[in-house]
Amino acid sequence: PVEGEDGKYIDGEILVFINPKLTNPSNESDVREEGCLSIPGLYIPVERPLTIDVEALDLDGNTFKIRCMGIHARCCMHENDHINGVLMIDRTDNRTKKQITQRLNEIKKKFN
Repeated sequence: PVEGEDGKYIDGEILVFINPKLTNPSNESDVREEGCLSIPGLYIPVERPLTIDVEALDLDGNTFKIRCMGIHARCCMHENDHINGVLMIDRTDNRTKKQITQRLNEIKKKFN
């Protein structure tokens, strides 16, 4: 997705990253609310670098490298976290974790 002038996201080109390696995160970061299909209906603040480099294979097995910025970088980092067994709740602060404990238990009970 690309952020439009009105702050809403516009669907962009579909990209495939096979065996991605994320490197060179920027020192500058941003805190934004993230949601996840793994935890329906929950949105929490997550701090992430504003830019990140990604090296991966495309569908033809060719290596490519790109510099991701803004929401694109955030999406790449969020999805790469899944590959590594990390959820957005693992990336938020302890105060937020305490605040969402009851909601997480409700979600778990509903889908268990």
